[in-house]
Amino acid sequence: MAKYNFQLSDYHAIKQADLEISGMTVVAGVNGCGKSTLSRWLYYVVNVISSFDNFLFADFREQISKSFLKYSKVLEDMANYVEDDKLKKYEHCLSLMSTVTLDNGGTDKLNLYYERAVDCLDEMLAIYILKEQNPKQVKRVLNLFGLNDAKHFQEDMEKLTIQEFSKYDLAYRKLKTERQKSFLTSKIASSYCEKDAFPKNMSFKEDDVELLMEHVGKAYSLDNAIYMGTPTAISLRQSDKVLLNDLKNKVNSRNQDGNNGKDIQDLLAAVNGMLNGAIIEKENFDEVDLFYRSKNGTEIRLEDVASGFKPLAYMERLIENGWLTESTLLEIDEPETNLHPQWVVEFAHLLVLIHKILGTKILITSHNPDMVSAIKYISESEGIAENTRFYLAELSDGSAQYEYRNLGNDINPVFDSFNQSFSTLEKYATDFGKL
Repeated sequence: MAKYNFQLSDYHAIKQADLEISGMTVVAGVNGCGKSTLSRWLYYVVNVISSFDNFLFADFREQISKSFLKYSKVLEDMANYVEDDKLKKYEHCLSLMSTVTLDNGGTDKLNLYYERAVDCLDEMLAIYILKEQNPKQVKRVLNLFGLNDAKHFQEDMEKLTIQEFSKYDLAYRKLKTERQKSFLTSKIASSYCEKDAFPKNMSFKEDDVELLMEHVGKAYSLDNAIYMGTPTAISLRQSDKVLLNDLKNKVNSRNQDGNNGKDIQDLLAAVNGMLNGAIIEKENFDEVDLFYRSKNGTEIRLEDVASGFKPLAYMERLIENGWLTESTLLEIDEPETNLHPQWVVEFAHLLVLIHKILGTKILITSHNPDMVSAIKYISESEGIAENTRFYLAELSDGSAQYEYRNLGNDINPVFDSFNQSFSTLEKYATDFGKL
């Protein structure tokens, strides 16, 4: 099992954090200590590193598609001379280009649709040059296409478009080889709408090998991260909305490479037992709506169920859709929120089983003593204690920032930290009514 280390220092509330992610990692601390910041940046890094080549290809494809935009205005002028079916064929080729990904054809298929679109342009341009009576207008159109004269436009057009595609292809291959860190930082900012500056002191290692260098390394054993935030949290951050949309996409779609074996069915049975029902799909024209169906037959739209149900419902869908694999990092922010105390223990048990059965790496942030202790003792009973680690955010001396202490399997310092609230309560009770 691959081991990952994520380090972040001198960033917002975080003075120093060095987390090992190899099994189950539990991070405890008070509100405002930077737990969410830590998990959010880990999510960004994992997903951009694992999808680095896909992001590069998407940018390459967008550049190729944009190269046709300059022709849109002249096509309107050419419309009177061109048959509708030719224009539709051209537009269809452009739409096909937008569907190409690295996994379904890559550069070769993109080039194929590009050439077809150019051939359509060639045909429409030939008709226009033949029929347009104004030589000045013809010259103006030829200038737009970068062509010198009407007599050799087909040869010139072919040469021009080949050069155009080669230029973008060469730049794409160069970026793919270099895997520049600057691309990773810009992609985090744009894809996740992250407005905060990229941390200067951040490290991500796989088996002690640094991946966040000037040339970004590849993660061999981690394909994606899934972030499950607090279900009732209200945030104006665009980045939080992106994270929520990413989760919804996985809740509503299937991972074709996921596991559908007996182990999955056992886990689903455990979740459905907690829910006292199941999550079902209902077709709504070309979309699918999700409903919670209780054992007595009552059906409620998933978005309308109680907040405490939603983490369980999301987990059920992630399991069923095959997203929780040994190549997945599941990050859960305060899973105990809005859960009944009994459910806290059962939910902790479910998370332990997900790691044990599916091999999914799990990062949990919490300030609930029941959740922390449940993870510890259930992981011990399930025989995965050696894969479980606890961290505590502690206020750094003389600073408003927090340092994250590696507790190993010792959770007593966590309870010492939580017990401060009881001291505060006792003081309040003693001083109540006094000026």
